[in-house]
Amino acid sequence: MVFLDKLRATLKGGDYKRHDRFIERLLEEGFASTDIASALIHHLQGGDAAPAKAAPRPEERPRAEQRPARPQLFPEGRDVRPSSSPPPAAPAPVVPAAAVKPAIRSAPKPPPREIARPAVSREPAKPVEAKAVAKPKERVPTQPFQRRLWMNIGADMGIVPNDIVNIISGETGLPGSILGAVDIRQRHLFVDVVAEHANGIIAKLNRTQIKGQKIRVKAA
Repeated sequence: MVFLDKLRATLKGGDYKRHDRFIERLLEEGFASTDIASALIHHLQGGDAAPAKAAPRPEERPRAEQRPARPQLFPEGRDVRPSSSPPPAAPAPVVPAAAVKPAIRSAPKPPPREIARPAVSREPAKPVEAKAVAKPKERVPTQPFQRRLWMNIGADMGIVPNDIVNIISGETGLPGSILGAVDIRQRHLFVDVVAEHANGIIAKLNRTQIKGQKIRVKAA
């Protein structure tokens, strides 16, 4: 909030150096004014990434597993581990023949049923067609006898080329033939006018509004 109060006080006081040339260049490249302001505030407040974690110290590393203790020996030096040969097996008990029951034979199991599997198509897969990328709108060059003007209104305010023709003709009394190409962007636009009428258009449009928006006009 302190940073926001300082920024608001600077804007109201007007005591700062203007950088319209850099901002207009970014606007012509298609960047929104809110995105430009957010990027500048990001650089002012600092946007470095968090530092990498430090490597663990030698004393923090886990100790290696200890080796198993060797088997103890008799005083004479003999090994106390048991012999590898197994003990002799006990004799099996004798079962009388009358006690032996005949083995019961179980019925044979039916063969497993085959599960029908869907047929797999062996046709090669069709390649996916890449979608054509829309080309950026080409800028119509300004004629030598014309002058390019910038306005702070655009498509977000519902502005169309016919609005520009009507506002210039209505405020200056000039015919629509003095206008050239009208390039409307998201939040600003450019319009080519006959150079000898450019200053008069700037002076008169800077004192009017269109669709509730105060117009600001200057040479591009």
